[in-house]
Amino acid sequence: MDNPLTLSVLWVGNAPYNTAPEQIIVEIFSMPDSTRLGSIPLPHVNTAALPADQRIYMTTIKGATLPQGTYMLIATDPQSEAISRQMITIAPHNDGTKDLLMQFEREQQFYLITGLIVIALVFLLAILVRPNID
Repeated sequence: MDNPLTLSVLWVGNAPYNTAPEQIIVEIFSMPDSTRLGSIPLPHVNTAALPADQRIYMTTIKGATLPQGTYMLIATDPQSEAISRQMITIAPHNDGTKDLLMQFEREQQFYLITGLIVIALVFLLAILVRPNID
């Protein structure tokens, strides 16, 4: 069973002077090496119960999107560039994690093999176009 992960941000601003953004961007970094994995936009959620100077931004992603590990989530207001950070830990879960990790390993193997083929073709081309000394 895939447990969804809900990301939410409460934006508080001075209503007459600051306009709320349409979305908040959350960037995901793998810890401890601080590798940026990507970003997720959080759209505005209409909530009439909040004061005029507050807004909630929220989205839900599949739990299998992130493999197990520790992550730093950094939410950024695109207008004021204010940031908020939250560290989370994802516990081991279903085999979707293996597929995500294997995709990265397959990409690395692809780049290695492609590099070797390019080197071999350059070497072969150098042999074919060298001047004949007879």
